[in-house]
Amino acid sequence: MNIEDIKDLIIAIDKTTIEKVEIEKNDFKIMISKKANNEAFIPKPTMSELENSDISARIMNDNIREFENEINEMEYDTSLIDDENIFIVKSPIVGTFFKAPSPDSPPFVNIGDMVEKGQTLCIIEAMKIMNEIKCEHEGQIMDIFIEDEGIVEFGQPLMLIRR
Repeated sequence: MNIEDIKDLIIAIDKTTIEKVEIEKNDFKIMISKKANNEAFIPKPTMSELENSDISARIMNDNIREFENEINEMEYDTSLIDDENIFIVKSPIVGTFFKAPSPDSPPFVNIGDMVEKGQTLCIIEAMKIMNEIKCEHEGQIMDIFIEDEGIVEFGQPLMLIRR
């Protein structure tokens, strides 16, 4: 199991209702659990544990199939898509969502704020690059779907804006 497999596993678990997963094989052990506020607690294995691990693909494939089935069953609420006065801000990339430019700064926007076209709504960090997500339509922020420092997928809804 390499780092990319672990990251993919974390993302898959985050999108499901599964609260805790433990995988153990020989000298390698990983436990992933979600906190009540949907933040994942992931103990980081050491490099020697990763290098010495020999987890069979069969064990992983069984768990991944279970996660994929749950992910495939999940759907976004599409009732708002038909409303032309509602604009859904979607993530253009995979990364980590940040509401503010730094931990001690106020968020770019809050629910209820009026926003203008071109205004920064959030930052998505991908591969150590901070990507500012700009507003495409002016309006009012109706909802923010992602918690600060949450992992987002390409095309995942981030916010609702009423034009």
